[in-house]
Amino acid sequence: MQLSSAPNKIVEAFAINAAPSGGYGGKRTIPVPSQTGITPGAASYNDGFPPLTMTPLPGGVVMSGLDMNGILNEATAIDWWMSAGATFQFDSVFAAAVGGYPKGARLLNAAGTGFWTSIIDNNSNNPDTGGVGWVPDRAFASVYSSAQQTLGSNLQKVNFNTVEFDAFNLWNQTAGIGGTGGFVAKWAGAYRISGAVYYPSPQPGLYASQVWKNGSQGKQSIQFPQVSSVSLSFPFDVIIYCAIGDYLEVYVNIPAGSNLVGQVGSNENLVYAQAEYLGG
Repeated sequence: MQLSSAPNKIVEAFAINAAPSGGYGGKRTIPVPSQTGITPGAASYNDGFPPLTMTPLPGGVVMSGLDMNGILNEATAIDWWMSAGATFQFDSVFAAAVGGYPKGARLLNAAGTGFWTSIIDNNSNNPDTGGVGWVPDRAFASVYSSAQQTLGSNLQKVNFNTVEFDAFNLWNQTAGIGGTGGFVAKWAGAYRISGAVYYPSPQPGLYASQVWKNGSQGKQSIQFPQVSSVSLSFPFDVIIYCAIGDYLEVYVNIPAGSNLVGQVGSNENLVYAQAEYLGG
């Protein structure tokens, strides 16, 4: 199949404007239960068009144009919707009717800004209210230090105290060593932790940045010597796998003596950390 072979998109549901005229025409909403014994010849999702509509006349019943318009309207309305690139949100009634969404099902979130993917079969949990068995296609958060801080020599934790954005509550201000904040994994999978630390007047020596997981060094991001006291912006960027509930913190290793981190006033663009969920 080639890209140039793409079929025409449906621009309108079949019989969308079908209306009765002179006692004829229109369409009927197709019921799920059988209509046999209720409405002769009426279609249903259970029977389709019943045998009576396929019985030769006389004795049979002519297939209903209302039913034909009704079923094609319902079927092509979905085609029309999906032809426009649209999808569906979580529906508890539908989930109950089909026994839950299958593994791999993808639903638009309640805000209409992203998607959920089911990682289990028979999933009737609501992803928009924290229901288990769903992961987002993307989740991210950013925090920064609102004021200058002083860090001692050797390994020190960088403290972030202000949330810039965090729609999925990945940042927990009381998590981590000393209760000074950390990113907490809400879903099992890979997380990217990135950001920067700014030293306005660094001590000469060897600098390094690390991301710790659950109180132990997870990955070291970068290390290099600083040979002067010229201002230094020190980045970090790692990808690390987490189980649900793991917490991640940012540490720096600095030379002997105290070092200022950030500047007086807001450090939103100088001392910050970002977390992004990359998936399982």
